[in-house]
Amino acid sequence: MKRFISIIVAMLCLTLAFAFAACSKGDADLTPPPSDTGGGQTEQPDQPEQPEPPEQSEEEIPENSILLTTANAHNSATAYFSASYTDSGIVLSAYVKDDDVKADIFYSSGYDDNVEYLIGTQYGSAAGWEAGRTLHFLITADGDTIFQKAVSSNGWGESYALDLLCVNGVNFSYSSELTSYGYKTEVYIGYELLGTDATSGRNNIYVCPAMRNTHDYGDTVWSPFQEGGCEWSNASSFLRVDENEGYVLQNGG
Repeated sequence: MKRFISIIVAMLCLTLAFAFAACSKGDADLTPPPSDTGGGQTEQPDQPEQPEPPEQSEEEIPENSILLTTANAHNSATAYFSASYTDSGIVLSAYVKDDDVKADIFYSSGYDDNVEYLIGTQYGSAAGWEAGRTLHFLITADGDTIFQKAVSSNGWGESYALDLLCVNGVNFSYSSELTSYGYKTEVYIGYELLGTDATSGRNNIYVCPAMRNTHDYGDTVWSPFQEGGCEWSNASSFLRVDENEGYVLQNGG
């Protein structure tokens, strides 16, 4: 009898041992595998490298440029002026380095950042501008313009008056563009607007450039070019534009 009881007890122990082993294996199967990256974070796929944007380089300044720097209380700006002739007229270009371009002065576009020119043909020594033959052109950083003809030695007519006889896209055109370094402008003026032609006008047009550097309405500075004896108020002192050299700093050279 005792032997029978011992066999039953042994069989019960063996059954319990198998059951415990089976439960242990089942628990192990439910345990998630350890993460490869640690901290329970899922590894992210490698992101492709993004190309860097190209650097915006300053546009090449034309050869034979003359420069004019104007400083207000906030910053300084430099205009590089160049000029060239075509078969039908003269082209005046400006590349302006300015990290504070202002073009929204509501009072007058003449107070925005701008460049301007007095243009004419040579005449004898006299004060002021030659009436009917001296032109004034102003262009702002964002393309607003003023175009006038002298009506006296110290006065201008109406902007784009009929007696200018300019036809945009024919004997006159202009452009303005904001750039990574400031802005650039260009104006083309046909010989006929200056009362001359290609034969007489080439190498014999005289110009005085100027610029304005504005931060706000109360902080704006205007400066004319003054090297080479050039005077804004005296057309006989303007700089001659040479076909090969551009602006000639020695007047009449």
